[in-house]
Amino acid sequence: LKLQFLYLIAISLFFYPPTLTMTSVYVGNLSWSLTSESLKAAAEKAGPVVKAEVVVYQGRSAGYGIAEFGSEADASAAIEKLNGSDLSGRRIHARADKEGGATSVYIGNLPWTTTSDELKEAAGAKSAEVKMLDGRSAGYGLVEYASADAAAKAIKELNNTDLEGRPMFVREDREEGDRQRAPKGAKGGRGGGRGGGRGGRGGRGQ
Repeated sequence: LKLQFLYLIAISLFFYPPTLTMTSVYVGNLSWSLTSESLKAAAEKAGPVVKAEVVVYQGRSAGYGIAEFGSEADASAAIEKLNGSDLSGRRIHARADKEGGATSVYIGNLPWTTTSDELKEAAGAKSAEVKMLDGRSAGYGLVEYASADAAAKAIKELNNTDLEGRPMFVREDREEGDRQRAPKGAKGGRGGGRGGGRGGRGGRGQ
C-alpha cells in the first residue's frame, strides 16, 4: 500500500505539477525621491497592496522597490498596469520579483581601471565582466557564481568592501534597466573624481 501511495503521488506531481504563487512585484526605474508610501499609493491604483517598500542603501533610494499583493491575480494585473506607466516623471517597469535563486551579481562603484579579470579575482566568481561605455569602463560589472548560495554569500560578504580605494556596491542582478542605477551613496562621487566629460555622470551612473 505504501508503494502504491507513493506511486499515486508521483503520477499526480507529473501530471499536475505544483505552481509557485507569485505575489511580489519588482518596480524599477523609480525616481530617487520616491518614498515607500508613494510607491504603495501608485501600486494601489492597480490593486490591493499588502505592503510596498522602496529599497534603500546607505540612507538613499536604490531606484527600485517591491510591492506585495494579496494574490497572484492581483500581482499579475498590477504588472500589466504598472509596466511602462509614468510615475513622478519616470517610465517605470514592473515584473515578477525574481529575488532568490539568482547566480548573477551586480557590482557597482568600481574603479575606472578595474578589468574583468581583476573583478573576477576580487569577487571569487566563476566569471566576470566589467561593462563598457564608449570604450571606457561604465563603473560596474556582472559576476557569475556556480550557485545561488555562493551568490548570496558574495553579496553579504562583498557589499561595501574596498576595491582599490572604493567601497563596492553589491547586490543581486535584478534588471537590465537598473544595472547602472546604484544609489549615489554607493558611488562615492564617481563622476566628480573623473572631472571633465565624465563629471556629468555624477554619482548615479545616469
